[in-house]
Amino acid sequence: MSDLNLINTLQLKIFVTVAEERTLKAAAVKIGQTPSAISQNIKALENFLGVTLFERDSRPILLTKAGRRLFALARELLQKNDEILEAVRSEKKKYETLRLGLGESAAGSFGPQLIAELNKIITSVDVVSGLTLPLVSALMSEKIDVLLSPYPIKDEGELEREVLFQEDFVLVVKKGHEPIISEEAFQTLIISRPLIEYNQDSSDRIQAYRLLRSLGQKPALHTSVSTSYLVVGLVSQLDGWSLIPPFNLWAAGLSSSEVDFYPIPGRSLTRTYWMVRKQIRNHALSQLVGEITKKVLTERFLVKMERQLPGLSRFIHVPGK
Repeated sequence: MSDLNLINTLQLKIFVTVAEERTLKAAAVKIGQTPSAISQNIKALENFLGVTLFERDSRPILLTKAGRRLFALARELLQKNDEILEAVRSEKKKYETLRLGLGESAAGSFGPQLIAELNKIITSVDVVSGLTLPLVSALMSEKIDVLLSPYPIKDEGELEREVLFQEDFVLVVKKGHEPIISEEAFQTLIISRPLIEYNQDSSDRIQAYRLLRSLGQKPALHTSVSTSYLVVGLVSQLDGWSLIPPFNLWAAGLSSSEVDFYPIPGRSLTRTYWMVRKQIRNHALSQLVGEITKKVLTERFLVKMERQLPGLSRFIHVPGK
């Protein structure tokens, strides 16, 4: 077959753009060529086809009968061309789809970087974020493939899980507050300032209350809310305090700059972040998600965290890193 029988797709794209923009100048700006180059490509296409495509004397530009026919066919051809390119290029990706569940703190911190990395090797990544228990239900009903979340439910024989990282809870107080370093200062804070806590659906709240019971303390004042942004923001606004994991503090956004954080005096409280999947799901894919998550954390996100909230990353521990 002779190449003379093949239409030039660049000229075709230029023709469609001129027909849509209706001026050479506008088409030139959109394509990134000069009006002269646009005109030359249109002329070359007309010579190849042996027809006139535009009414030369009209302003704005109008299509001839042959031009209208080509315009309808050209858009379809260019769309098919794009579909072919995408189909071929997507073969470079190892997996077709991933339905990923992300806990709130993961979605609000390293989530964007993780999803960007996954998109390099997976054609379609569908992400659902939220509280742990609804995400577990979605995993059990096979609405998601892999879940990254704190996972308090232990008796689930259908599930396999792997530790992604662990976080030491930090004590958060209003910026400028006297440092809470000693156990005595912590005890005084508990009984004198309001506790800002997560609502009853949160596993973080349950862990925090276990620690308080071990101290024999029950805060007299408390406010329960549903998001990290509200917890941290209200610690500042109400001059209160809270016990939260580092990623929750980061997920609070601008409010995190209005508080100080310390190790919990005389106590330790750790949250484990898990990668969970059903046993029947793709094991290789979940392993890959775990590897990429740890890489994103150690090579990118924790560096960013330390730069913006110095000292916070030391409370996060990634196995093998």
